[in-house]
Amino acid sequence: MAVFQVHCDESGKLQDSKCVVFAACVFAQNEVSGFSRKWNDYLRNAGIKYLHMTDAMRCQGEFRDWANRRRDRDDLLETLGQLLVDRTAFQSLSPMDVSHFRALPSDDQKRFKDLVYAGFDALMTTLMTDAANFQKPEHRFHLIYDLSEEYSSQCLKHFNKLRRMHESYRQFFPSLTFADDQEFPPLQGADMVAYCRKEVFLKGADGCPGVVQKLIKIILDSPRSSERSMRYGHGAALGEGILEIHDEQQGL
Repeated sequence: MAVFQVHCDESGKLQDSKCVVFAACVFAQNEVSGFSRKWNDYLRNAGIKYLHMTDAMRCQGEFRDWANRRRDRDDLLETLGQLLVDRTAFQSLSPMDVSHFRALPSDDQKRFKDLVYAGFDALMTTLMTDAANFQKPEHRFHLIYDLSEEYSSQCLKHFNKLRRMHESYRQFFPSLTFADDQEFPPLQGADMVAYCRKEVFLKGADGCPGVVQKLIKIILDSPRSSERSMRYGHGAALGEGILEIHDEQQGL
């Protein structure tokens, strides 16, 4: 049996952003402890407790004293980005245009509630579909999502709904847990991936700050990174969409 931990986070809010990105970093379970130890070592050596990309780029929070150390910051972020790519099995992303959501009929918007849930839906469908297509019925995916009062309860409801609806979801997804990203480096990695993809959407790759451009090449241009999204017909609910592949994903 191959067991994976899937660490998820989002970047962007429906209320105040043009784009919402749902990202997941998928680790073989035996890679997580070594990755976390190395990630924390890099942060500790830099005098940082945890990484949040918005804080790093704005020199606030843990990076509040780094305004005159941007080169050091960039070197740290590049090192962390390369570690993430080296240790993950793959990264899965769902970039979603807020304007498309706003163009939906009002009853569809009310039913979906937020783009984050469509991203979560796309992730579960991607993992389940690929495991089935690659004839890997023994795969198991333990989902770990960033702890958020805003999204946690609805994601749990959707998770349980899909497990009730489909035997295959019960087979592949035995657990969903929520964790504080300040304590879990893989969630900080998912934040990095989601942040970079949102910046690409908002500014284009060439318009991003230099270090983000380097992270795009390291992470998003990696063959281990792929994009999927869900397309829903009018009246469809979460769990009833069609998976759309934006590019080719590396096999599990």
